[in-house]
Amino acid sequence: MNRMLPTSKIKGAICMDCHETIEGRAIVFLLDGSESVGQDGWDKQLQFMRTIANSIQNIRTGVVFISNTPTIELHMNHYTKADLE
Repeated sequence: MNRMLPTSKIKGAICMDCHETIEGRAIVFLLDGSESVGQDGWDKQLQFMRTIANSIQNIRTGVVFISNTPTIELHMNHYTKADLE
């Protein structure tokens, strides 16, 4: 049974005590940085991230590396698409 909500059903987000509204889309990539992924797997993750980020206009992007301890490596609104190269 598919428990995922189709993206066509997502209309917005709930914000509690928001002081401003930011228009546009945001995506956060979770990259597996554990040794079990290997170099080939790591390269595939980076290529996937670049492909998605370059195919969407007006998007804020963040990156979290998952290993033993999750680490936010790229905070939203701090980098451009060119920085992902």
